[in-house]
Amino acid sequence: DLTLNSSTDIILDAGTQAVIFKDDGTQFGKIDNNSSNIRIYSGTTLNTSMTGANTAIAGDIDVGDDILLSSDNAAITFGADADFSLKQGGDGELLFKRNSTSNGTYPALIFENGETDIAVDDVLGMIHFRAPDEGTGTDAILVAASIVAKSEGDFSSSNNAKKLEFRTGAS
Repeated sequence: DLTLNSSTDIILDAGTQAVIFKDDGTQFGKIDNNSSNIRIYSGTTLNTSMTGANTAIAGDIDVGDDILLSSDNAAITFGADADFSLKQGGDGELLFKRNSTSNGTYPALIFENGETDIAVDDVLGMIHFRAPDEGTGTDAILVAASIVAKSEGDFSSSNNAKKLEFRTGAS
């Protein structure tokens, strides 16, 4: 065992090289410096690159629990040019924005159904409204209203007839 116990800084100075972590001779992690970027590797694969206050993650992120954006102005942006953003507006508002300032651009929210054979009465998508924290419970916390897009017939190369149903709770 090697224990480092210090009341001051612990400095690992690898010069222009990397700090490599191994288990029985097999690399399982690495930290290096590429100009002004701190890069963290999982095994030999680049996982995270940090510059100043910004962090970039190469590849997918798999989060096993909540993601907290603790700033009222925090945003999630989409696209290489931040084409869209999702952020908190005022209290109780969630804003989905197309960030382009060009004429003729607008946001579009599309619900896609993955079915490969849409038949009559198949539901294409729904929006539900409910109050799950209502203190009286039971019926009060169930879906109170819905907007449903439903097929009016079998979809084909020449048909995609559908209807919108506006539903309200029955109790």
